[in-house]
Amino acid sequence: IAPPPKAIVSEYGGDASLFKTSKVSESDFASMPKDFPQPPGAQTVTTPSSFQALSRRILHAIVSESSFTVVMAGHSSAAGHGNNFRQSAIMQFEAAARPLFKLLGVDLVAKNMAMGSFGTVQSSLAGEGVYGKADVVVWDSSMTENAQNFAGDKIHKLEGFGKTGKEDEKLGLVDLFWRSWDEPPHMILAEQCSVRGNVCKDLGNLAINTGADIAVLAGGWGELSLPLTKDVEHGMTLPKSVAFENCDDDINLKEFCKSVKCEGLCWLDRDDGIKPNLKQLAEPKGCVSWHPGWRFHKYRGRLLTQYILMAARAALEKLQEETDAGEIPISDEDWHMSSYYSEVRAKINAFPVEQRCSTMMWFLFDAPNDPEKNLLGDEEKGHARICKLLRRGITGYTPVADNNTLLSRLVGVQIPELKQEFYTEPDDYTLESDIVEIGAVDVVSVASGFDGVGRGGKGFGGKVASAAAKLTPTRQLAQGQSELPKLADMGWQVIRTRVGECDGTSSTRCNRDADTNCVLYGHHDGEGGLLVEGGPSEELEFDLGLVTGGWVAFWGRANGVKNNDNEFKIKATVVDRNGEVVHEQIIETTLGGEAKQSKKYGGGAGGAPDGKASKSAFPVWNDPEAETGEYSLRIKVLKADMFLLTHVYWSVGGV
Repeated sequence: IAPPPKAIVSEYGGDASLFKTSKVSESDFASMPKDFPQPPGAQTVTTPSSFQALSRRILHAIVSESSFTVVMAGHSSAAGHGNNFRQSAIMQFEAAARPLFKLLGVDLVAKNMAMGSFGTVQSSLAGEGVYGKADVVVWDSSMTENAQNFAGDKIHKLEGFGKTGKEDEKLGLVDLFWRSWDEPPHMILAEQCSVRGNVCKDLGNLAINTGADIAVLAGGWGELSLPLTKDVEHGMTLPKSVAFENCDDDINLKEFCKSVKCEGLCWLDRDDGIKPNLKQLAEPKGCVSWHPGWRFHKYRGRLLTQYILMAARAALEKLQEETDAGEIPISDEDWHMSSYYSEVRAKINAFPVEQRCSTMMWFLFDAPNDPEKNLLGDEEKGHARICKLLRRGITGYTPVADNNTLLSRLVGVQIPELKQEFYTEPDDYTLESDIVEIGAVDVVSVASGFDGVGRGGKGFGGKVASAAAKLTPTRQLAQGQSELPKLADMGWQVIRTRVGECDGTSSTRCNRDADTNCVLYGHHDGEGGLLVEGGPSEELEFDLGLVTGGWVAFWGRANGVKNNDNEFKIKATVVDRNGEVVHEQIIETTLGGEAKQSKKYGGGAGGAPDGKASKSAFPVWNDPEAETGEYSLRIKVLKADMFLLTHVYWSVGGV
């Protein structure tokens, strides 16, 4: 498309071949071999129409003087575990690209929404509720998401499922991810095509049939495209950004490369005397064999920078072309996005879901009561239709966008005061990945226009301010009641593994806890929720607001206390704004054993056969004929050794 910026190339010894970007047709994209790209020569590949759409997205942000958001979703490697938060690929991208976008009047927002031990399915079910709106999304979740092991829980090991070798059975979670946004973003696969069957084939077909814009970013082989380090002495002669990343097979060299792989930081003594309570580690934990180090993340971040800046250049060229021709303001069709979003979204909904997303929805929601797979692909009685619904959700996990937490939708109960970060003053420190070696160009300084912008750990992020939703409680104080009940008195505890504001951006500070042993680690991903231990509990109510499409579900974890033999029984009730019961369901299961569900519909009778399975995703309401209206979900634990509610989901439109 164009040569990469000289400043970026200088960091890598002037080798522009490390940043190849090319365009191929949609059919050629779909036909790329499973093992693409192979080293050396990893590259970014897109299609002409996809690149044009990305450029148009950026032009829209320039003309409207708005924000441009890039989201990284995936597992612990994508999150950057083992490295400091700001060393992760998406933060490295932001550090280099944000100052340039600022010059264009655009607020670039990068979000690291990846989660260790998990993947994307539990967030994808929430649509834009967890990830928020995005202009570009990057998927990197191959380790944790496949037919037999997704979301970190080895569940639903049903006989014959996912063992046939069919590609389509392995693509359901990726397909669900692409379908998660109201306004379809530019979709980037940051892995090899073969991560699940052949995702490039699936993405190419999606582009052919829907007009979605797509790309694959350097595959999973980025580090192997960097120059080979032959020995320690040779490594000392290579540019810092590439040395000791792709190491020769000598055992002593391998050990040395391992020792300089991450080079993170946990704490530096401060002049103001602020100190954590615990002794700090020398460097963050998690620098294991399957987690790449800072050089890999920096390289991937620079690849993303190169790709998006080329699209920004094309946007500026288009703007120049139009203004030179006297088109002031420029034509709406050159930068407006609403019609594009609507057209692509409609085509995505019309695109067949059989054996992809629908398979996973059956897997998650229908399987316990449908061992014969009669509901597989059924968009009327089964859960296949979820793939075409616009969805929202709230969660106890972090990171989460727009304060969409479980606590934000609770009504009729006192919210406990949560632990906060133990200091708010900025940090000032330098990591190995920040150091610019002699002879190389400082990419961040060049992009900023002057030295030092964004340096010293003060953050590069452009936070988009958002407030918690204004809710109309459906449960008021009872007559004579002086105050709302406390959450703990109702049998529920708030489990929160991260303190601070954890929305995945670099401008917010998360996980700065005096009682951790690596304060500067900074990662936002954590597993929290509302816990019932040794139930029963009182009933909690979540105000869902407007529900369109008649679908409500929740995600929970039942951690066993006796050899994983954890029995629990939950009553879930959907009520309308008047408090009338619309749907009630009893969920009864034993982790690793029987799963029984009985259903009782308001105004009518229903039932479901028993089945065998244990799962973390629980359907509550699935009625395509339901009226659009404001609803609440009430959850009461009737019996449980230990139950952790982590997500609540509902539909807001679609089919």
